[in-house]
Amino acid sequence: MPQTVAIIGATGGIGSFVVTQCLEKGYIVKVLVRDQAKLESKIGVANVAKIAKIDKNNIIIGDVKDMVTLEKVVFDTDIILSCIGVPSGSKEMIVEPGTKNIIQAMKKAGCCKPTCRLALISSIGVNRSYPQMCKMSWLFAYILVPYVIANLFKDLKLAEDYCFGSDNNDNNDIDSNLGERILIVRPPGLADKKVMSGYVTKAEDDLFNLNTGDIGRIDVGMMMCDLVDMSNFHKIKEKCKGTASANGVSAVSLNSAEKTKSLFFCFDSDHVKVLTFLEMSNDVTIFVVSA
Repeated sequence: MPQTVAIIGATGGIGSFVVTQCLEKGYIVKVLVRDQAKLESKIGVANVAKIAKIDKNNIIIGDVKDMVTLEKVVFDTDIILSCIGVPSGSKEMIVEPGTKNIIQAMKKAGCCKPTCRLALISSIGVNRSYPQMCKMSWLFAYILVPYVIANLFKDLKLAEDYCFGSDNNDNNDIDSNLGERILIVRPPGLADKKVMSGYVTKAEDDLFNLNTGDIGRIDVGMMMCDLVDMSNFHKIKEKCKGTASANGVSAVSLNSAEKTKSLFFCFDSDHVKVLTFLEMSNDVTIFVVSA
Protein backbone atom coordinates (compact mmCIF):
# COMPACT_ATOMS: atom_id res chain seq x y z
CA MET A 1 0.00 0.00 0.00
CA PRO A 2 1.37 3.48 -0.87
CA GLN A 3 2.68 5.58 1.99
CA THR A 4 0.54 8.45 3.24
CA VAL A 5 2.25 11.85 3.28
CA ALA A 6 1.02 14.94 5.13
CA ILE A 7 2.38 18.15 3.59
CA ILE A 8 2.21 21.35 5.63
CA GLY A 9 2.69 24.57 3.67
CA ALA A 10 1.62 22.94 0.42
CA THR A 11 1.12 26.20 -1.48
CA GLY A 12 4.59 27.59 -0.77
CA GLY A 13 7.56 27.77 -3.12
CA ILE A 14 8.93 24.43 -1.89
CA GLY A 15 5.70 22.84 -0.69
CA SER A 16 4.00 22.98 -4.07
CA PHE A 17 6.90 21.04 -5.63
CA VAL A 18 6.75 18.50 -2.80
CA VAL A 19 3.06 17.91 -3.52
CA THR A 20 3.49 17.38 -7.27
CA GLN A 21 6.51 15.09 -6.86
CA CYS A 22 4.80 12.97 -4.19
CA LEU A 23 1.79 12.59 -6.47
CA GLU A 24 4.04 11.54 -9.34
CA LYS A 25 5.51 8.79 -7.14
CA GLY A 26 2.05 7.50 -6.33
CA TYR A 27 1.93 8.44 -2.64
CA ILE A 28 -1.32 9.23 -0.87
CA VAL A 29 -1.08 12.97 -0.27
CA LYS A 30 -2.83 15.00 2.43
CA VAL A 31 -2.39 18.77 2.52
CA LEU A 32 -3.09 21.58 4.95
CA VAL A 33 -3.76 24.86 3.12
CA ARG A 34 -5.43 28.15 3.90
CA ASP A 35 -6.96 28.56 0.44
CA GLN A 36 -7.88 25.79 -1.99
CA ALA A 37 -7.96 28.23 -4.91
CA LYS A 38 -4.32 29.07 -4.25
CA LEU A 39 -3.51 25.34 -4.13
CA GLU A 40 -5.13 24.92 -7.56
CA SER A 41 -3.12 27.81 -8.97
CA LYS A 42 0.16 26.44 -7.58
CA ILE A 43 -0.11 22.73 -8.45
CA GLY A 44 -2.88 22.73 -11.06
CA VAL A 45 -6.51 21.66 -10.95
CA ALA A 46 -5.63 18.17 -12.20
CA ASN A 47 -3.27 17.53 -9.28
CA VAL A 48 -5.83 18.82 -6.79
CA ALA A 49 -8.29 16.36 -8.32
CA LYS A 50 -5.75 13.55 -7.83
CA ILE A 51 -5.56 14.31 -4.12
CA ALA A 52 -9.34 14.48 -3.76
CA LYS A 53 -9.93 11.35 -5.85
CA ILE A 54 -8.51 9.13 -3.10
CA ASP A 55 -10.35 11.03 -0.39
CA LYS A 56 -11.87 14.50 -0.66
CA ASN A 57 -11.05 14.97 3.03
CA ASN A 58 -7.34 14.84 2.21
CA ILE A 59 -7.50 18.55 1.39
CA ILE A 60 -7.84 20.30 4.74
CA ILE A 61 -8.50 24.03 4.88
CA GLY A 62 -6.96 25.52 7.99
CA ASP A 63 -3.86 26.82 9.72
CA VAL A 64 -0.86 25.14 11.32
CA LYS A 65 -1.67 27.06 14.51
CA ASP A 66 -5.07 25.37 14.72
CA MET A 67 -4.61 21.99 16.39
CA VAL A 68 -8.00 20.66 15.22
CA THR A 69 -7.25 21.01 11.51
CA LEU A 70 -3.60 20.05 12.02
CA GLU A 71 -4.57 16.77 13.67
CA LYS A 72 -6.85 16.01 10.74
CA VAL A 73 -4.06 16.33 8.19
CA VAL A 74 -1.49 14.29 10.15
CA PHE A 75 -3.94 11.57 11.19
CA ASP A 76 -2.75 8.08 10.21
CA THR A 77 0.20 9.37 8.17
CA ASP A 78 3.59 7.74 7.58
CA ILE A 79 5.55 10.98 7.29
CA ILE A 80 4.93 14.70 7.77
CA LEU A 81 6.79 17.08 5.46
CA SER A 82 6.75 20.58 6.93
CA CYS A 83 7.45 23.34 4.41
CA ILE A 84 6.07 26.23 6.45
CA GLY A 85 7.89 29.53 6.31
CA VAL A 86 7.56 33.21 7.05
CA PRO A 87 5.93 35.33 4.29
CA SER A 88 8.14 38.09 2.93
CA GLY A 89 8.03 41.16 5.16
CA SER A 90 6.09 39.44 7.96
CA LYS A 91 7.27 39.74 11.56
CA GLU A 92 4.93 36.99 12.78
CA MET A 93 6.49 33.87 14.25
CA ILE A 94 5.10 30.97 12.23
CA VAL A 95 7.69 28.20 12.00
CA GLU A 96 8.29 27.81 15.74
CA PRO A 97 4.63 27.56 16.88
CA GLY A 98 3.77 25.48 13.83
CA THR A 99 6.60 23.03 14.55
CA LYS A 100 5.56 22.75 18.19
CA ASN A 101 1.99 21.96 17.16
CA ILE A 102 3.10 19.33 14.65
CA ILE A 103 5.18 17.57 17.30
CA GLN A 104 2.34 17.74 19.82
CA ALA A 105 0.08 16.12 17.22
CA MET A 106 2.69 13.39 16.66
CA LYS A 107 2.70 12.70 20.39
CA LYS A 108 -1.07 12.54 20.74
CA ALA A 109 -2.31 8.98 21.12
CA GLY A 110 -4.23 7.71 18.10
CA CYS A 111 -3.33 10.66 15.88
CA CYS A 112 -0.28 9.72 13.82
CA LYS A 113 1.06 6.24 13.25
CA PRO A 114 3.54 5.21 15.99
CA THR A 115 6.32 5.15 13.38
CA CYS A 116 5.38 8.51 11.81
CA ARG A 117 8.41 10.60 10.81
CA LEU A 118 8.86 14.35 10.43
CA ALA A 119 11.09 16.31 8.05
CA LEU A 120 11.01 20.10 8.35
CA ILE A 121 12.59 22.87 6.30
CA SER A 122 15.04 25.25 7.99
CA SER A 123 18.10 26.90 6.43
CA ILE A 124 21.87 26.66 6.25
CA GLY A 125 23.18 29.24 8.68
CA VAL A 126 20.93 28.28 11.57
CA ASN A 127 22.63 27.02 14.73
CA ARG A 128 25.73 24.88 14.09
CA SER A 129 25.51 25.24 10.31
CA TYR A 130 26.52 28.92 10.52
CA PRO A 131 30.16 28.17 9.51
CA GLN A 132 28.79 26.55 6.35
CA MET A 133 26.91 29.73 5.50
CA CYS A 134 29.99 31.86 6.13
CA LYS A 135 31.99 29.71 3.74
CA MET A 136 29.26 29.58 1.10
CA SER A 137 28.07 33.19 1.04
CA TRP A 138 29.60 36.28 2.63
CA LEU A 139 26.53 38.23 1.46
CA PHE A 140 24.07 35.99 3.29
CA ALA A 141 26.13 35.60 6.45
CA TYR A 142 27.04 39.24 7.05
CA ILE A 143 24.38 41.32 5.27
CA LEU A 144 21.14 39.50 4.44
CA VAL A 145 20.73 37.44 7.61
CA PRO A 146 21.48 40.16 10.21
CA TYR A 147 19.88 43.07 8.36
CA VAL A 148 17.27 41.80 5.90
CA ILE A 149 15.90 38.40 6.96
CA ALA A 150 16.76 38.42 10.66
CA ASN A 151 13.17 37.67 11.70
CA LEU A 152 13.00 34.59 9.49
CA PHE A 153 16.22 33.21 10.95
CA LYS A 154 15.04 33.94 14.48
CA ASP A 155 11.88 31.94 13.79
CA LEU A 156 13.85 29.05 12.26
CA LYS A 157 16.31 29.00 15.16
CA LEU A 158 13.52 28.91 17.74
CA ALA A 159 11.90 26.00 15.88
CA GLU A 160 15.21 24.12 15.74
CA ASP A 161 15.95 24.83 19.40
CA TYR A 162 12.59 23.37 20.34
CA CYS A 163 13.36 20.20 18.38
CA PHE A 164 16.84 19.89 19.87
CA GLY A 165 15.53 20.48 23.38
CA SER A 166 17.67 23.61 23.78
CA ASP A 167 14.94 26.25 23.96
CA ASN A 168 15.56 27.01 27.67
CA ASN A 169 12.06 25.88 28.56
CA ASP A 170 12.97 22.53 30.13
CA ASN A 171 11.67 20.90 26.98
CA ASN A 172 11.02 17.24 27.60
CA ASP A 173 8.55 16.96 24.73
CA ILE A 174 10.91 14.99 22.49
CA ASP A 175 12.43 11.79 23.76
CA SER A 176 14.91 9.67 21.81
CA ASN A 177 12.16 7.49 20.34
CA LEU A 178 10.56 10.53 18.74
CA GLY A 179 13.84 12.35 18.08
CA GLU A 180 15.13 9.50 15.93
CA ARG A 181 12.15 10.15 13.65
CA ILE A 182 12.79 13.89 13.20
CA LEU A 183 15.09 15.38 10.55
CA ILE A 184 15.76 19.08 9.96
CA VAL A 185 16.55 19.94 6.33
CA ARG A 186 18.72 23.02 5.73
CA PRO A 187 18.94 24.30 2.15
CA PRO A 188 21.09 27.32 1.27
CA GLY A 189 19.68 30.30 -0.66
CA LEU A 190 16.69 29.34 -2.81
CA ALA A 191 16.15 29.99 -6.50
CA ASP A 192 13.22 29.52 -8.87
CA LYS A 193 14.28 26.90 -11.40
CA LYS A 194 12.08 24.94 -13.78
CA VAL A 195 14.52 22.07 -14.30
CA MET A 196 15.99 19.88 -11.58
CA SER A 197 19.74 20.14 -11.04
CA GLY A 198 19.96 17.63 -8.20
CA TYR A 199 21.16 18.00 -4.62
CA VAL A 200 23.98 16.89 -2.35
CA THR A 201 23.51 16.16 1.37
CA LYS A 202 26.09 17.11 3.97
CA ALA A 203 26.41 16.84 7.75
CA GLU A 204 26.23 20.24 9.43
CA ASP A 205 29.94 20.17 10.34
CA ASP A 206 31.12 19.33 6.81
CA LEU A 207 32.95 22.37 5.37
CA PHE A 208 34.57 20.61 2.42
CA ASN A 209 33.60 21.07 -1.23
CA LEU A 210 30.68 23.36 -0.49
CA ASN A 211 28.91 24.68 -3.57
CA THR A 212 28.52 28.45 -3.17
CA GLY A 213 25.37 28.80 -5.25
CA ASP A 214 21.64 28.76 -4.59
CA ILE A 215 19.60 25.60 -4.84
CA GLY A 216 16.37 25.32 -6.79
CA ARG A 217 13.14 25.07 -4.83
CA ILE A 218 12.28 22.21 -7.16
CA ASP A 219 15.43 20.35 -5.98
CA VAL A 220 14.56 20.86 -2.32
CA GLY A 221 11.09 19.55 -3.14
CA MET A 222 12.67 16.48 -4.71
CA MET A 223 14.79 15.89 -1.62
CA MET A 224 11.79 16.14 0.70
CA CYS A 225 9.88 13.72 -1.51
CA ASP A 226 12.84 11.31 -1.44
CA LEU A 227 12.57 11.25 2.37
CA VAL A 228 9.19 9.52 2.15
CA ASP A 229 11.15 6.36 1.36
CA MET A 230 12.06 5.09 4.82
CA SER A 231 15.43 3.73 3.70
CA ASN A 232 16.42 7.16 2.31
CA PHE A 233 15.26 8.85 5.50
CA HIS A 234 17.29 6.59 7.77
CA LYS A 235 20.30 6.71 5.45
CA ILE A 236 20.50 10.48 5.89
CA LYS A 237 19.83 10.19 9.63
CA GLU A 238 22.78 7.81 9.87
CA LYS A 239 24.96 10.20 7.84
CA CYS A 240 24.24 12.97 10.36
CA LYS A 241 24.34 10.78 13.45
CA GLY A 242 27.63 12.26 14.65
CA THR A 243 26.10 15.72 15.02
CA ALA A 244 22.66 14.69 16.31
CA SER A 245 21.35 16.20 19.54
CA ALA A 246 21.05 14.18 22.73
CA ASN A 247 17.40 13.37 21.96
CA GLY A 248 18.26 11.99 18.51
CA VAL A 249 17.06 14.91 16.36
CA SER A 250 19.50 15.58 13.53
CA ALA A 251 19.96 18.14 10.76
CA VAL A 252 21.21 17.76 7.21
CA SER A 253 22.54 20.55 4.99
CA LEU A 254 21.79 20.67 1.26
CA ASN A 255 23.97 21.80 -1.60
CA SER A 256 23.05 22.16 -5.24
CA ALA A 257 24.63 19.56 -7.49
CA GLU A 258 24.96 22.26 -10.15
CA LYS A 259 28.30 24.04 -10.55
CA THR A 260 27.87 27.74 -9.83
CA LYS A 261 29.65 30.97 -10.57
CA SER A 262 32.19 32.60 -8.28
CA LEU A 263 31.23 35.80 -6.48
CA PHE A 264 33.44 38.82 -5.94
CA PHE A 265 32.49 41.92 -3.92
CA CYS A 266 33.91 45.44 -4.10
CA PHE A 267 33.44 47.90 -1.24
CA ASP A 268 33.75 51.68 -1.17
CA SER A 269 32.83 52.12 2.50
CA ASP A 270 32.97 50.33 5.82
CA HIS A 271 29.29 51.15 6.32
CA VAL A 272 27.33 48.95 3.94
CA LYS A 273 23.84 50.09 3.04
CA VAL A 274 23.17 49.41 -0.64
CA LEU A 275 24.07 46.42 -2.77
CA THR A 276 24.22 47.22 -6.49
CA PHE A 277 24.56 44.66 -9.28
CA LEU A 278 27.44 45.68 -11.52
CA GLU A 279 28.43 43.09 -14.08
CA MET A 280 28.07 39.43 -14.98
CA SER A 281 30.35 37.37 -17.20
CA ASN A 282 30.22 33.66 -17.95
CA ASP A 283 32.19 32.70 -14.87
CA VAL A 284 32.12 35.63 -12.46
CA THR A 285 29.47 37.85 -10.93
CA ILE A 286 30.69 41.20 -9.60
CA PHE A 287 28.83 43.47 -7.17
CA VAL A 288 29.57 46.93 -5.87
CA VAL A 289 28.53 47.77 -2.33
CA SER A 290 28.12 51.49 -1.62
CA ALA A 291 27.38 53.55 1.45
